[in-house]
Amino acid sequence: MLVVDDSLSKSRSVVERVLERYTWWNLPWRVDDLQDEVVGAVAEHYAKDLRANVHFHSGKLSFLHKTLSEESERIVAFPPTSVFNSAILQNNLSQISRSSSPHFAPPILTPISSRQSQISTHLVPQLQSRAERIVASFYALSLGSLGAAWASSPILFDVLGTETAIGVGALGVATSLRIVLLRGWERAVKKWWEGWDRVGEGLGRDVRVAYDEQVVPRLTRKPDAAANGLQELVEKRNKDVAEVEEEMKGLTHTLEALQARIK
Repeated sequence: MLVVDDSLSKSRSVVERVLERYTWWNLPWRVDDLQDEVVGAVAEHYAKDLRANVHFHSGKLSFLHKTLSEESERIVAFPPTSVFNSAILQNNLSQISRSSSPHFAPPILTPISSRQSQISTHLVPQLQSRAERIVASFYALSLGSLGAAWASSPILFDVLGTETAIGVGALGVATSLRIVLLRGWERAVKKWWEGWDRVGEGLGRDVRVAYDEQVVPRLTRKPDAAANGLQELVEKRNKDVAEVEEEMKGLTHTLEALQARIK
């Protein structure tokens, strides 16, 4: 659905700006803030425009529901002497009115909240866990690289000299650490967006199902009941007329037979 896609695209832009603040060089020092920041952005901005659209159109649907309800009652309000006057049909429509909610937003808002919760309680913790593993690998590699550099320092000192050897060792450590953090974080963010897209696709399906199976039936239930009830009354009337016509034909044949005998 276009409205869903547009809304999620705007939400994604907001979350992207949050994640862009986390880079390979500051991740080790900011990793503890990651989950709270992303959850906060999702809570405030996920499908924000879609929610606003749902509330806006819910008001329109409520007005349409009221109009259709009143029209349904009007078309079945036949005079007591009419053959189409049916207390059963009118009572059925009254029961539908009492049991039908005029609020159309909840069926659509429920899947939005459910998908938002899925992101906050599953995808964000997964991202946090991946980030923490990357940072743990960073620290482990830091210690290992420093140890290796120190172990090889006598050879480097002999070949390159003290200052050059230290610089080469430091550069090698920094390069290795950058690769670990950069590639690890890129993979973690890629996994995050793959999960985000799956949830978004699910939200689109959920909204369509909620609209088709809850909103539309609730909106059309009373008009459909009125139309079906009138159709049944018309069919019953036609059947009664047909039976009367058959009886009239029988009486006509009987009358004709009697007239023939009299002659």
